[in-house]
Amino acid sequence: MLHLVTRFLRGGSEQRVRDLVAALPDAAHEVIVGAESDVDGARAQLGVPVSVEPHLVRPLRLDHDVRAVMALRSRLRRHPVELVVTHQSKAGVIGRVAARLGGGIPVVHSLSMASFGPGYGRVESATFQMVERLLAPVTARYVVVGADLARRFEVAGIDGRKLTVVRSGATLPTTRPAQRSVAGIPDHRRVILCVGALENRKHPLDLVPMLAAVRSTIPDAMLVVAGEGPLGGALADAVRTAGMESDVVLAGYVKPVEPLMWRADVVVLLSNAEGLPQVLIQAAAAGVPFVSYDVDGARELLSLGARGTVVALDDRAGAARAIAALLEAGDAEVSVDVSSWDRAVIDSSYRRVVEDVLSGVRGVG
Repeated sequence: MLHLVTRFLRGGSEQRVRDLVAALPDAAHEVIVGAESDVDGARAQLGVPVSVEPHLVRPLRLDHDVRAVMALRSRLRRHPVELVVTHQSKAGVIGRVAARLGGGIPVVHSLSMASFGPGYGRVESATFQMVERLLAPVTARYVVVGADLARRFEVAGIDGRKLTVVRSGATLPTTRPAQRSVAGIPDHRRVILCVGALENRKHPLDLVPMLAAVRSTIPDAMLVVAGEGPLGGALADAVRTAGMESDVVLAGYVKPVEPLMWRADVVVLLSNAEGLPQVLIQAAAAGVPFVSYDVDGARELLSLGARGTVVALDDRAGAARAIAALLEAGDAEVSVDVSSWDRAVIDSSYRRVVEDVLSGVRGVG
C-alpha cells in the first residue's frame, strides 16, 4: 500500500495517514511525502518507510507537478503496489493521475476537507470541482471525515456510492475533572479557547478584535490560543498593539490539549473551510460549547448533540455576540454521540473499504 501526502506536518489529514497505517498493521505500507513535509516527524509517527518526492509541492507549479506525476508513475511501474492512498488535494491529483498512467492501480482518496465551496474564490472553487469530477472515474473510493463533507462531494457530482465516512482518530476528553485550573490562566477569568494552526485559512488575526468586542459586554473574558504557524508573529504583534497582553495567552503548540479544553468556557473556530474540525469534536466531547463559522462539520456536530452556535462565514461580529451569549449562559448538561470516533469503529471502517476495493479489483481480474 503506497500513501502519497502533499505535506506531512501536524494537522488533521496527517492523523488520517496514522489511522490507516494503524488499522492495517499486516499490510506493507510505504509513504511518500512532499517537499514541504516534516520527514523526521512522519517517520517517527508512522513507523513505516517514508521517502520524499521533491517535486510534490502544495502550490500549483505545472513544471513540478508534471515531474511529480512522472516520478510516481515510474515508481509504480518499477515496484508495483496493490493500492494507492492519496491524502490532501494536491497529492490526490498527482497520485490519481500517476496511478492511472502507471497501470490503472486502484486509488482510495482520503479527505479531511474539500478544496471547493464556501470559503474559496469562485474561480478556484469551480476549477477544483471540475478537476474532481474528471478524476472521479479513476477513484475507487473516497473516505471522508464527515457527512457534511460527503454531501459537498455528492452535490459536486461525485457518485455517493463511492463516498464512505470514516472519522479521524482523536483523543476525546472523558470525565471532567473537579480541578480545572491551568497554570498561567487566572481562575477568575472566563476563557475563550482557540486551537489550531495560525494560518490564513483559520483567520487568527480576527481573534483580537473579536475578543475586544466580547469584552465590551464580558469584561473578564480572556483568550487562550493553542497553536503555531506562519501568522504567529503577526498575532503577537496584534495583541501588543491592542494592549491586550494581560488578556491573551499565546500558548504555542500544546499536546495534550485536554487540560485547556476542560478550562475553556467557549471554544471558537474562525476557519473559512474545514471538513469536520477536530477541535470542535473535542469541545463537544468535553461538554464545552463552541462558536464556529459555517464550515462543514459544525452543524453535523450540533445534530449529534453538541452545544454551540454556527454563524455565517466572516461574521466576526456575529461570532463575538454568540460567544458573549454562551459565556452569559454558563454551563449546561450536554450529551454527544461520539461512538463513530471509537478506535475500533475507525479501524474496521478502513479495513472494510480496503477489502472492498481490492476484492473488486481481484474479482475483475
